[in-house]
Amino acid sequence: MTELFDTLEEDFEEQSRDLREKIQQIPNSVGEPKKKLIRQAKNILSDVKETVEVMQKEYGRSSNKYSKKIRMYRQDAKSLEQKLHKAENSFPNTRKERDELLSGRHKKDKERLGERQKLLASHQRVKNSEDSLNRSLRTSAQTEEIGQEILQELHGQRQTLEETKDNLDEIDEEVDRGGKLISVMWRRAITNKLILIIVIIFLLALIGLIVYLSAFRKK
Repeated sequence: MTELFDTLEEDFEEQSRDLREKIQQIPNSVGEPKKKLIRQAKNILSDVKETVEVMQKEYGRSSNKYSKKIRMYRQDAKSLEQKLHKAENSFPNTRKERDELLSGRHKKDKERLGERQKLLASHQRVKNSEDSLNRSLRTSAQTEEIGQEILQELHGQRQTLEETKDNLDEIDEEVDRGGKLISVMWRRAITNKLILIIVIIFLLALIGLIVYLSAFRKK
């Protein structure tokens, strides 16, 4: 039992110490920081009261030693609650404190302004990057379009070349046929000349024979 009570005492002292620190900070704060400190202090006060209640429940009917300590802790908790209520409704009461608060607020305002300027600068950089990306995309799209046109033109030229090749092949075939026809005609012309020469020779021989026979009869 003693170990549990010692643990509760340590919790109470630690919670009370944290609560006193918050209570001391509250009068020197304003606005949202003050509200935050008050919320934190009330949460700690709730823990303090709960610790005292656990002490009362576990050791309230034990020896007089525990009872006295529990009453003392209960009074401390009540005193801390009163101090918190007083601090909650207090305001900075010295010029130095007000100047420190104003200086702190001014510093925070400057920090916020600096952060805002940084955010604006970052936003501008992002916007510039986005514009640059859009320009690059437009350029890429235009380049792709030009490439498509070039490919279509090359495809058309290829078809033209293929048609020209087909025409050349047809011309080559016609030339080959013409060459063959000329060869045949040339061979026929040679043959006709040879036949004509043979006929002439035959006729000359025949005339000669006739003349010879005519002359031989006259003798």
